[in-house]
Amino acid sequence: MPQPTQRSWSLIEKVSFRFSFIFFSCFILLFNQLIPLPAVFNKIISAAVIRISNSVLNLNYILPTIRRGGSGDTTYHYVLLLLIFMISLSGATIWSLLERSKQHYYSLYYWLLVGLRYYLAFTFIHYGLIKVIKPQFSSPDLIRLLSTYGNSSPMGLAWTFLGFSSGYNFFMGILELLAALLFFRKTTTLGALICLAVSANVMAINYFFDVPVKILSTALFVMSLFLLTPNLTQLYKFFITKEAVRLNEIERPLLTRKWANRAMVLSKYVIIILPIAYSLFSINKQRKYYGDSAPKLPLYGVYEVETFESERPLTNWKQLVIQRQDYSAIRLTGEQLEFCDMKVDTTRHEISIAFKDEPGTFHCFQYTLRDPEHLNLKGVYFDQSLKVKLVKQHFQLIERPFNWVSEEPYNR
Repeated sequence: MPQPTQRSWSLIEKVSFRFSFIFFSCFILLFNQLIPLPAVFNKIISAAVIRISNSVLNLNYILPTIRRGGSGDTTYHYVLLLLIFMISLSGATIWSLLERSKQHYYSLYYWLLVGLRYYLAFTFIHYGLIKVIKPQFSSPDLIRLLSTYGNSSPMGLAWTFLGFSSGYNFFMGILELLAALLFFRKTTTLGALICLAVSANVMAINYFFDVPVKILSTALFVMSLFLLTPNLTQLYKFFITKEAVRLNEIERPLLTRKWANRAMVLSKYVIIILPIAYSLFSINKQRKYYGDSAPKLPLYGVYEVETFESERPLTNWKQLVIQRQDYSAIRLTGEQLEFCDMKVDTTRHEISIAFKDEPGTFHCFQYTLRDPEHLNLKGVYFDQSLKVKLVKQHFQLIERPFNWVSEEPYNR
């Protein structure tokens, strides 16, 4: 059976490959920067982005100090994507003019597929790990539980839904971890099909819930589809026309020396293991500060105010939220939520509160527990004595157990 590597490419195939090679290479190098680039190179790219933004698009754009902030859909990123497209278009044109007689690019095509396979695998594995370990979609915290549906952002609603279930996080994470199939040529097609389905779902969530990672999720979808291009006809025949097919495989270029081929195999596993180990280490480190594993204060919970007694008139409290040391809050009568730092000393039975707009200025209270549900505070608050009686609130969203049997839908 003749190998597909012997066939000459059409003009459209060659031009399309040249554009794709430059575009994907630039996207991987410039957009996510999984491989750190020299600071001088980054300055040149940033200057080009600003030049296009202001001179071509008239955006009056000023490069912010922090471009990322968890978002890949900033003005900078969209203009950078335009820059990558312009580089790819001009590069493919020049390349086509300089190399008209080339018959095919199978060797370069193979290495492009390798680059995309590894990029997709590392990206999906990283996102899979943060779902399995769960610092990305943490369970709804107390502040989130106090928010109404109407005041939630679309992204906040999605994060609450996705974060509620540890089981669903594990399910999503395992599917993304299956991207490891892309590390091996024999399972590339299966891995690409899984990544295509997973990235389509992620892309839909990002688009329809206004999550600012639309560019990256779309790129992952397109890259997954690109990996399937050598076998699109075979997949169509197998799934639609029910024909027996054999998948095409782009042959790996062999080096002339045996030791070099062995070294290449060894380096492959080093390249796979080290980034995944680093990602696992950094995610485990994050879980100590974010998500479900972040340390919670003693007396953790939301407490509704029953009585509020002060020497002189003060803005009454409505709720006290004891959550984390750097992320607790007091809801005032007018529904205003004042965030604060909080310390709970269970030995001295003391609670210290410092509002975010007055860091370092603590209001100290002695607390007593009438029972696990009732909390009393007594102390000095803005230079006057204050007594507060509170009762703990409960939320059925996080307290309702799983039920195998439901005689009626419990949809409230």
